[in-house]
Amino acid sequence: MVESLEQHENVNIPEPVFKAKLLTDGEVDRWEEYKCLEKQGKLLKLPCAVGDTVYEVQDLRERIQPYIVISVHVSSCGNLYGWELKDGKGVYSNVNGFSEYALGKSVFLTREEAEVALKESGDIRQQDRHNS
Repeated sequence: MVESLEQHENVNIPEPVFKAKLLTDGEVDRWEEYKCLEKQGKLLKLPCAVGDTVYEVQDLRERIQPYIVISVHVSSCGNLYGWELKDGKGVYSNVNGFSEYALGKSVFLTREEAEVALKESGDIRQQDRHNS
């Protein structure tokens, strides 16, 4: 309703606007279950899912390698993600995986983030060579 009113120029909607959504009984039950799981520390929000593509920056080879996430392992040491490498022939080969701690350091959720990191690591290597 609010979204419909917002589209009209002559309607003055005071701030702040509180939006509401009608839920079915099943949706309410599911929402309550999620809230309960969250309070118990049992609701886990993952940065990526099985089937997602992640990108590893390989500094020495100066390239970005995409992998497909094939599994998620939850442990007290942190979440571990299994991945597979797809070669140019469409064949998948198992190549272990990565720890969630690698995200944002050597493994990235988007190619753009990986490209920025690769460029930065190349700049650092170039500075080191220049300073030697």
